[in-house]
Amino acid sequence: MVLLISSGLEASILTLYHLNYSSRKIVSTLIAQNQPVSKTTVLKVCDKFEKKRSGIPLAPVKKWNRGTPKLRNLAFILKVKRNIKVASPPSITQLTKDNQVSKSTIQRIIKQDVERKLRKKYHIHALSNKEILQRLQRGPHFLGFLGSTKLRYILTVDEAWVYLDTTNGVRRVYYEIKGARTPESWTKFCKKSHPVGVIFFGGIC
Repeated sequence: MVLLISSGLEASILTLYHLNYSSRKIVSTLIAQNQPVSKTTVLKVCDKFEKKRSGIPLAPVKKWNRGTPKLRNLAFILKVKRNIKVASPPSITQLTKDNQVSKSTIQRIIKQDVERKLRKKYHIHALSNKEILQRLQRGPHFLGFLGSTKLRYILTVDEAWVYLDTTNGVRRVYYEIKGARTPESWTKFCKKSHPVGVIFFGGIC
């Protein structure tokens, strides 16, 4: 990075340089005048002046590209946009693995370039008419089976399923569009079929 100094400070350095001041004396004199400067800066200014006076061409100033990084080009941004503009989009981790880029690159594209926000879907139950009828018929019988004496001693029960299928199912996340309405079908998650799995059921009595 090129060090930039003011024209006034450069003129003060060259004035003292013409008076045959050493670089160390130039630094101390300017500090006393409330113009702090390093010895390296003084040497660079004096060297630049001598090269210009001798007719030696100065090296071109290197310009740093501060634009969009190469990975975040238009083609890649459009590719990510197409991948997440669906009802069941891949997660950020999956996009990172598929495209062989860093997680921060995907996050910047989604947040800054595509202007979307990752959201979790609402979990809803998909019940058929047969299942609804079964619950209405079996619910009262189950409560009667417990009885008033048994129900009083049950503190809590819970269950958990461990499924043995693959992970290529419906995603539980979606990407919210900033300034636009997200389709309702994108925001809901439900399972209409039950794959092979193992249920764990436990209770505290």
